[in-house]
Amino acid sequence: MKNKVIHIHREDIEARAEEYFIKGSGLTRPGAKFDKMRSRAAAIREEIRDRVQIRCLVSYFEKPPVSEGCLRIQGVDFLCPPFGLLETEQVKGAYGYLITGGDYYLEEREIMDQLLADIWGTAYVDAGRDALRDQLVEDYQLRFPELAESLCLSDSFGPGYYGMKTRDTIKLLSLLEGDSIGVTCRESGVMVPLKSCTGIYLVTDSAAPLPDLECETCLGNTGNCQLCNVRRQE
Repeated sequence: MKNKVIHIHREDIEARAEEYFIKGSGLTRPGAKFDKMRSRAAAIREEIRDRVQIRCLVSYFEKPPVSEGCLRIQGVDFLCPPFGLLETEQVKGAYGYLITGGDYYLEEREIMDQLLADIWGTAYVDAGRDALRDQLVEDYQLRFPELAESLCLSDSFGPGYYGMKTRDTIKLLSLLEGDSIGVTCRESGVMVPLKSCTGIYLVTDSAAPLPDLECETCLGNTGNCQLCNVRRQE
């Protein structure tokens, strides 16, 4: 699998997108005020529905070496503290991915409408990433039919999460040739369109010491992973 383009159909992720929107917007409280906000959010969703075009770009890399917190993919190094917990033999493969959801900007509209459209855009991209991950689970199980039960697919590692530098977005987009689905990257690491995300999924032994989701926004260094209370409570 080399820079494969995958289209995620909006109809397949509507329910997941709604769950992400509710979580991101916090519009769960009772009362007339929040009823009005929910109605407004529903109207914005209808307005942007035709703009939802989730496109993914995926490449598979076999047995990338891992050493001292560094994952090397085709000669490109990605530093991330949790990688320091892994041994090369525990990593069977890696999927580099890029997802973009399009543009949800509403011209000449109130700030609240813009905000709701932005939250919906993020929700659809997050739901699309979940759907992509489901497909990657099926893919690695086909790649390793005899080992499938003893392997797992990690949560996504990526720029800005688990201590990986934001500017590593540039490295990932270079590996994946992001411009093939219309995604570019500024020097700061910010992607355009803004509703885009990129990262790495690892195929590892089930017993590999992968980090907890609580670690996703951790600012610690590699050494801290060995002492962290999150890991000690597992």
